[in-house]
Amino acid sequence: MLKLNYFFAVLASVLLLSACSDNDDGTTGGSQIVLYDNSFNIGSGVIWQGNPYSIVNTVPYIWQDTYTNDNGETVTDNIEGFTVSDKATQLGNYTISLYENGLTYNPELASAKGKGAVVSIHLCSPSVDGVAEGTYTYSETTASNTFRAFCSSEYQSQKTIRPAAITEGEVRVAKSGDAYHVELNGKTSFGGSVAVKYDGPLEICKVPQQTSLEYTDVSMSGMMDKMDIEVYYGEQLLGSTTELDDGNPDYPDFGTGLAFFSLTSGLTQSASASRKDMADIALYWDEAGQCFRFESPIKMRAHLGHKEDYLFPCHTKYMKAPESFTDADFDNLEANNFNTDIIESNVEIPVTTADDFKTCYVFFETGRGVKGVMRLKQYTPQSMGSYDYYGVMTYNYQIGPKLLMDIKCPAIVSNPQIR
Repeated sequence: MLKLNYFFAVLASVLLLSACSDNDDGTTGGSQIVLYDNSFNIGSGVIWQGNPYSIVNTVPYIWQDTYTNDNGETVTDNIEGFTVSDKATQLGNYTISLYENGLTYNPELASAKGKGAVVSIHLCSPSVDGVAEGTYTYSETTASNTFRAFCSSEYQSQKTIRPAAITEGEVRVAKSGDAYHVELNGKTSFGGSVAVKYDGPLEICKVPQQTSLEYTDVSMSGMMDKMDIEVYYGEQLLGSTTELDDGNPDYPDFGTGLAFFSLTSGLTQSASASRKDMADIALYWDEAGQCFRFESPIKMRAHLGHKEDYLFPCHTKYMKAPESFTDADFDNLEANNFNTDIIESNVEIPVTTADDFKTCYVFFETGRGVKGVMRLKQYTPQSMGSYDYYGVMTYNYQIGPKLLMDIKCPAIVSNPQIR
């Protein structure tokens, strides 16, 4: 009986050592990623620190559009949009990435290398000095104690892998000494369950990110109140119209022109663009005064027949730069350090001929709180264009005058889904 007990004791010791050996893979305390009921042992983790999020609160803005309607009556429409508030805060921009054994992180490349399962948790920390302890809830907006996350069971650094987005759940973060406790429970956008538990150290790696943006050679059209369009069938003139067309992707100048600019996308857009909330800067051509006028996007409705379809909700303020502001000032300007107070004013750019045009500068602050500078460097006068409709009809139309400019503003913080 004694020998039998000794045999079972030895067997239990062997099994225990075998179990410990199976888990001796660099994980700490059984740390795991569970994706769709499949478990992956975590071999390493890191905290990627990016540029802080600058959160500027917006407040409602109402612009009164007063005009004479078709019945000869003076009417006023209250147009609701948004503008920047006086309050601004900064939040910590941290991404906790947890890797299966086949993946390692490279601080110099600021990314993971290898193949395996991974979860990257993007946290908006209430502290810019580190990942604050506490609970973070999922949100698509950038706000304190919120997170977004992405995961992949077969991530490969050498291939283009589309990770799954985690679109609900919560993350808990705690710290004791140099050890972190990270726990995530959530679901992907297609309903798959995700659970993560990690206990152990996390190295903090600073990620170099661009702090300012410069858009060069942006061509914006000055929107005209009306446009003459002649319609031909062959060589026969069928008639003319002054109605503004919504434009054509192949002929962007046919109609309102590219009179709006989005700092988020870095693209110009026409009045018919679907994402009108993306417009930050707008340009109008005052034909009577022979000048350009920078308009708040929300006010451009006045030049588009006062129609409800043309609601650009952002209210942007403009101010002419002082005459002492030069090319050297623009070139040396770090847009993220541009702190000039913008006093809202009527900014008009008078023009005569293209050869006489002189470089000038305009400061702006968008309704989202983004400040920047425009360098206006070239003027193109009004011209004519032609649109061939399937070889049957021809539209000869006016092309609005244009300004060519460079724009500097702070960079929009953008993190890769998986790092």
